[in-house]
Amino acid sequence: MIHGNCGIDDDTALKFLYHAKLNLPGGGTGNGIALAQRMLDNRGGTQVVFPVIGSTAQVSGYFKQPIGPARCNPGDRECRNQSRGIGLEGICTSGWAIRYLEAPQDTLDAACDILVERGVIPKQTLLFYPPVGGQSVLIPSQRRAIQGFEFTVPSDDVLEFFEATTADLPPGSGPDDGDLDCTPKLPRGEVVAPDTERNCDQNVAQAGARYVHTTSWHQPYLLAWIHIDRKVWDGLSDEQRKAIEKAAKLSVSQSFAATDSVQCERLKDILDFNNGIAQRNTDGSVRLVTTRDSKRWWEEPRQRPVSADVTLATWPQKALDVLLEGRNRFFARLESEDPEFGIIWDAAHSFAKRKGYDQFDPAPFPSANSQCDVV
Repeated sequence: MIHGNCGIDDDTALKFLYHAKLNLPGGGTGNGIALAQRMLDNRGGTQVVFPVIGSTAQVSGYFKQPIGPARCNPGDRECRNQSRGIGLEGICTSGWAIRYLEAPQDTLDAACDILVERGVIPKQTLLFYPPVGGQSVLIPSQRRAIQGFEFTVPSDDVLEFFEATTADLPPGSGPDDGDLDCTPKLPRGEVVAPDTERNCDQNVAQAGARYVHTTSWHQPYLLAWIHIDRKVWDGLSDEQRKAIEKAAKLSVSQSFAATDSVQCERLKDILDFNNGIAQRNTDGSVRLVTTRDSKRWWEEPRQRPVSADVTLATWPQKALDVLLEGRNRFFARLESEDPEFGIIWDAAHSFAKRKGYDQFDPAPFPSANSQCDVV
């Protein structure tokens, strides 16, 4: 699979793969797919590869606090008090443990290092939770081992983190139905054993990670490739090979459009799921905070429940600028460690720059320029 990271969008990637005219290692010219094939052949590969499935932009994090401006619901006191967001500085010094895929994790880690080097923050306290094979991030969220994560597109998120948590309950049940006791609470960053089964029904926002973020700086698209044994491929006629390649190319665009077409509706489902619902402690009790009404300062402070309303927030431009620097640093390290990565990235970046596509403009949501009134 190949995905964008902090830069080239899906349209540019497809132009590179299908239409670029590149000088290939060892001689000859071809497009981006031909470059990938040549790199595989040079390794002694015995397969023919090309993309067959496209997927759309992903949301870029569920967190306990907004990183940038949040669209608070009316009456949401906790959101209103931090509606401007904590910024990149805030997440780098949050002390959270979060689960990210490797590429955005390394990009964010490098961005935090840059802030330390510039004296913006004294040190980084953000921890990264390792991947655990076969384990949903819902379980470490419920046990409070992590305070944030990125997962995938809203159509998957709503099933994994919201509807799925109450799938065994009677029709009409809400987020507060079911067993909300998620004990034992685990220390921050403690890895949950792979065979641990879910023991409660709190969704991720009830567990605290209620701010869902755009834009998709970390993964504006994803392409899945098919690998075909070369002996099988060579046994096909030219007409058969051309038909397969044509169908694969069509499948990329159609699957991308189909996936993108439902994301706005699914995001709305997520944002509406916990309306009027409070966050819970690990044992299932309502999470309360002590507050004082600023307009009635003479009254005694009182305890109030904390909202679990899923709320949309946006990464601020200042953070995106440093993340781009972090991406460049991360990619430079990859190039020094893996010459093949350098060949492919240099070709893709040079193509984008020649065509004027190299501006860092993270994908809107949904990414296929459809209208979505929640973003």
